[in-house]
Amino acid sequence: MLLRSSSSSGYREHCTASDWDALYICSVPYHRVEDRIRQLCAKVLAASESELHPAIADLQQALREHALYLENTINYVLVNTIKPEQRKP
Repeated sequence: MLLRSSSSSGYREHCTASDWDALYICSVPYHRVEDRIRQLCAKVLAASESELHPAIADLQQALREHALYLENTINYVLVNTIKPEQRKP
């Protein structure tokens, strides 16, 4: 199983290390993350030509962090809810 951590500061500021050094389970409420992504989408839509590329980069980073958070959360749940004898080799 691949466990990764984000090198950027978005989620990491609110995370605590779990049993695995590479896995971070975050305490950021989902609605706050969703609101941040909505705000960044609005920023992209309202951006002038000179502001567009940095705004898109911010949105892409937020989406990458959120996808990583979801991946790690799913992996954590799977590892901690499926008994070892039930896992496929």
